[in-house]
Amino acid sequence: MRDREPLVKNAADRKQVAFARRKEQQREDEFLAVVRAVMNQADGRRLMWEILGRAGLDDTVFDHSGSIMYFREGRRNFGLELKAALLRADEDLFELMEHDMRAKQRAEAAEIAAMHTARADTGDDTP
Repeated sequence: MRDREPLVKNAADRKQVAFARRKEQQREDEFLAVVRAVMNQADGRRLMWEILGRAGLDDTVFDHSGSIMYFREGRRNFGLELKAALLRADEDLFELMEHDMRAKQRAEAAEIAAMHTARADTGDDTP
């Protein structure tokens, strides 16, 4: 994915440096436009929430094995980069995603609690 031709071959050439700055800004603008398009869809916000969760942003990376700890920190770091990109693209959409997904989590937790309570009260073992 990152096998791109270098934008600058001669750092002393002001034209190459200026071109590289413009090109990088263009790439960032295009990337953020795609992120906004994804986040404008409910399924896109759900996908981004799931990816952020799998990145383990809120989990500890500590492990007695350095290899596992480094792996977890790399995954977490990617999640932090993604979160920063989502916020750069549109903070309001990020907040909408958080609101929607937290409401979904609360509803699922209530559903699970109700199932556990119903099974305990009725003695019914069917799901």
